[in-house]
Amino acid sequence: MEKIGINIVFRKAWELMLRYFFVWLGGLLVVFLPLFALGYSWSLSILGDFIFNIYSNYRAGWDSVTIAIPLIWAVGSSIIVPYINKFSLTMVRNPQAVRRNFWQAVWYSLSDGLLTRFLYTFLCFLPLVIALYAGLQNLTNELFWQEIFGNFEQIVGLLIFLSYLGPIIWVLSQLLYSYLFESHFFLLFYILQDTSSRDNRLAPLSFFGCLRKSVSLIGGYRVRYMWLSFLLKLLVFGANYVVVLLTLLFVKLLGAEALNAVQFLPLLFTAVFQLFDLIARAVFADALMAKDEEIVDFGD
Repeated sequence: MEKIGINIVFRKAWELMLRYFFVWLGGLLVVFLPLFALGYSWSLSILGDFIFNIYSNYRAGWDSVTIAIPLIWAVGSSIIVPYINKFSLTMVRNPQAVRRNFWQAVWYSLSDGLLTRFLYTFLCFLPLVIALYAGLQNLTNELFWQEIFGNFEQIVGLLIFLSYLGPIIWVLSQLLYSYLFESHFFLLFYILQDTSSRDNRLAPLSFFGCLRKSVSLIGGYRVRYMWLSFLLKLLVFGANYVVVLLTLLFVKLLGAEALNAVQFLPLLFTAVFQLFDLIARAVFADALMAKDEEIVDFGD
């Protein structure tokens, strides 16, 4: 891994995306769209009732709703995230085999060690469920809204002040977040996919074993990951900004009717660069895990 720089990771990710774009796209959509369709209307209905009841009165009596919203999110994420990471690692390691046996690869990415991967991933999201629950509880607290409206002018002034420092704050926060927090857990979700595999000849790692391995493997590469993560986020942000400007330019030159023709461009470009982000992270994770002999042994 010492010889693998960020430019090499980006180049390999770009090649994988260009050569196998529709394989990547199909592999992600084939599972994501049905889950999204099933959960979207249900969660929207619950969220709509929750917001309506907040608007109607400020009673803090909606425990069943406030815990349901983050739980739905956590359960759905505990299915989608392992599948995406498993499929990504499989594509990075053997994209031609995935293209030849697409549906087998999809089923393998979904079912291989499913229960363990689901439980371990849910444990990762559990603290966020608690945090979201606490946040939603605040929305039903009358004192919370009284505090907001009582200091409305100060809050608006603070937001205006922060808007001038926005870019600087964003850069510093992203760098610090990637280095101090995100880097420790980056490999965790990828390690879970390999160690839980039924094809793994080694004894599977426990959840805390996976966590310790994630921290130890990233040890000498935290700065490199920090810059990799920051550049990927900057790339996605910059691409979205450029697309919005181009969309406005088209509307200005061709008139408001051109908006119908170009309104899909922001979504399309965002999807492409998000896919590149996903592939680059998988390439980097695979290169890091390849230097370890305790995570998985497929007998290759």
